[in-house]
Amino acid sequence: MGISLLAPAFLVALAAIAIPILVHLTHRHRRDVTRFPSLQFLERVPYRAVRRQRIRHWLLFAARSLAIVLLVVAFARPFVDRLGAGAAGGGGGTEVALLMDRSYSMSYGDSWDRARRAAREALDAVGPDDRVSLITFADDAVIAVEATADPAVIRQVLDTMTASVGRTRYAPALQLARQIAARSDLSRRQAVLISDFQDSGWDRSADVSLPKGVEFRAVDVSTRESANVLVADARIQRSGRSGGGREEVFVLARVVNQGEAPVRAHRVALEIDGREVERRDVALDARGAATVRFGPVPQPASKARATVRSADDALLADNAFHFVLPPRPTVSLLSVEGAGRTSRRSLYLRQALEISHEPAFLVQSKHGDQVRVQDLSGRAMVVLNGAPFPRGAVGRALVEFVRNGGGLWIVLGQGSALESWPTEARPLLPGTWSEPVDRVPREGTALGTIEYGHPVFAIFSAPESGDLSSPRFFRYRVIEMDTAGVVLARFADGSVALAERHHGKGKTLVLASALDNLWNDLPVQPVYLPLVHQVARYLGGRNIEQPWYQAGQIIDAALFQQTQEDDPAEGAGGDLVVESPSGARVSISMEGADRFVSLLDPGFYGLRRGGRRVDAHPIAVNADRSESDRRALDTEELGAAVTATRDPEAATVPFTAPAGMLTLAERERRQNMWWYILIVALVVLVAESVASNRLPAHSARLERHQEAPRG
Repeated sequence: MGISLLAPAFLVALAAIAIPILVHLTHRHRRDVTRFPSLQFLERVPYRAVRRQRIRHWLLFAARSLAIVLLVVAFARPFVDRLGAGAAGGGGGTEVALLMDRSYSMSYGDSWDRARRAAREALDAVGPDDRVSLITFADDAVIAVEATADPAVIRQVLDTMTASVGRTRYAPALQLARQIAARSDLSRRQAVLISDFQDSGWDRSADVSLPKGVEFRAVDVSTRESANVLVADARIQRSGRSGGGREEVFVLARVVNQGEAPVRAHRVALEIDGREVERRDVALDARGAATVRFGPVPQPASKARATVRSADDALLADNAFHFVLPPRPTVSLLSVEGAGRTSRRSLYLRQALEISHEPAFLVQSKHGDQVRVQDLSGRAMVVLNGAPFPRGAVGRALVEFVRNGGGLWIVLGQGSALESWPTEARPLLPGTWSEPVDRVPREGTALGTIEYGHPVFAIFSAPESGDLSSPRFFRYRVIEMDTAGVVLARFADGSVALAERHHGKGKTLVLASALDNLWNDLPVQPVYLPLVHQVARYLGGRNIEQPWYQAGQIIDAALFQQTQEDDPAEGAGGDLVVESPSGARVSISMEGADRFVSLLDPGFYGLRRGGRRVDAHPIAVNADRSESDRRALDTEELGAAVTATRDPEAATVPFTAPAGMLTLAERERRQNMWWYILIVALVVLVAESVASNRLPAHSARLERHQEAPRG
C-alpha cells in the first residue's frame, strides 16, 4: 500500500513556501511614536538591524508554510494506491493474470474441479512481492478479483465459483490480460490461461496479443473423452384435427452423438408442463445424428412449457431442450370491397392468407355498404380493397379501431376515391392521391427503392429470398406524402408505391396499386404470398413469438405486453415481474430501457402481474449448442498467436479500464482524500489569522522592553 498522486505536477507549487520566508525576514514592526519636549537628556542608541533579519514568530511562520503545503498537496489529488504495494517493495515481483474459463463445457466430467485445482496450484507459486488478478470468462470476461498481493482472497472466490452456461470466447479475457500487463510496473508479467481449450472459442481473425516480454502459460484441464449426446433442436409439426375435433401436433427433436463410439437405445423423453408424456429410445452412430418424432400430442389450449430431455451423460447442460408449445395463432381480418364482383377482387388476397398456418388468418369479405360497426369487433386488421371510406357510424368506428391499435391496409384500386374520406379520417393517411396513371405503353414499371429494414420487407433482405423487382405495375395512383407519412417503397420512376403512417396505437399502410391482377401482375409472382403474409402479420400485430431464446439474449418485455392486455383474466396494470428458472424475481417497468430483460439461465422464465403468476406466457431459454463442440484447440498455436508482438509499442499500450477494474482517477474519486486536506488547510489558515492579529501587540511591547532607551 502506498500514496500516489493523480496530478503530481502541482507539487511544483511548493516553491510558494518562499513567500512566508520573505515576509518574515523583511517585515518591519511598527513602533509607537512618543513626543518629548526635548531630546537633549536622552542618549542615542543605534538600532540593531540584525534583529530584522531573523524569524521571530516561528509558530506563525510554520502555520503559513503548512497551509501552503496542504493546498498544494490537495490540488495534487493524493490517494492510497493499494495496487502499488508490490512495486513499493522494490518492483522485483511478478504481475500474474489468472484467466479462468467458466463456459459450460467446463462442467464436462470433472473438468471444473481440475480447473480449480490448477488455479490453486498457480496461487501456491505466488511470491510475497507478486500481484495476482483473477479474470473469469465465457461469452464475456470480467475481473473477478482486482490485482492483489493476498492469494487467499482469490482462493475464497474460487471456492464459491461454478461453471456458467455461456460459450467459450478467449479474446475478451486475453484483452483484459493484455491491459493489466501493459499497465503493470513490476519487472515480470505472466498470463496463466486455465481452460479445456475448445477450438470453437478461438477467433483466429481477432488481433489480440500480449505485450512484449509477457510469459504465457496454458493449463489444459480437458479430458480426452468425447462421449456426449445432446438435444440440438426441437420443432413443431401440426397435423390438423383429430377425430374428436381437437388439433394435434408432432414434436420433432434432433439428437446428436458427438462421441467416437455408437450409442444404442439412448433414452429421449418429451415433457409438457413438467409431465413426461412420451419416451423413446434412439440409436446413434458415431458422430451421427437422428430425428426423434413424438406424438401426435393434443394441442394445449394455451401456451405450454415443453422440454425434450435426453438421458444424463458427462455434460448435462445440453441434455434438455426447452421450447414453448403454443396454440395455433390466429389473426382475424375484414376485407372491405368496393363496387363490382367481390369474389374476383379479393380472390388472390383471400387465398394467399387462408393457406397460412403460422399464424392462421381468418378472412371475411364484405361490400362496403354491408359493413356494420359490430363487424369490426375482434378484428386485428381491416383491408379497404379498392373501396371508399365507410360512411357514418362505421367510418367513425374504423377511426377508433386504428387509434386503439388496429391495422388498416388501404389498397388503392378503382373505387378508392379520396373524396370519400372525411376530415376526421384524414389523420389515418400518410398522404393524398390522384387519379390512376397508366404505364401500359411503357410495359409497366417495377419497384425501385425498398426499405428492407422494415418488418414488411425484412424477409426479402437475404440473398435469394425473393425478387421484389420482378412484379410489373401497369396502373397506380400517384401519392403525395404528408410530413407525418413514411415511404417504404417507391416505383422505378420515383413515385410512392407503399407508404405508412401511425395513428394512436395503430398504423396504416397504403399501396398505390390494386391486388386483382388487372393493374399489375403481383398476385401471380412468387413474392406475392410472403409479402401479403408479412403485411398481415405486421398490421395485425401478431408477429410470431419465438418458441425459444438463447441464453445471453436480451428481449423486450413489450413483446409480451399486448398478449397480456388481450386476456382479461390476467388483469391489467400493476408491476410486471419476471421470474427466472431459479425462482429469482425482478420487477420491471415498461418505460424506457427498464423493460429489457436479460435471459441468463436455461429453462423457463415466467411473468407475474399484480402478484400472481401468468403461465400463459412462458419464455423458453436454452444454452448455446455450439459450446458442446469439444474439438480441441492447439495450445501451441494459441500461445504463438498471443505472444507474437505485432506492434513494437505493445509494451506501452495505453491502459483502458475494463469492467470490474478502476482507473487511477476512479480510485481517487472514491477516496476523496483531498477534501480532508483542504479542510485541514482551512483550519490552519483560521488559526494563523487569529494568531497574527494578537502577535503584533505583544511584539510591540516586547520590543519596547528590549530596546528601551537607557539614560
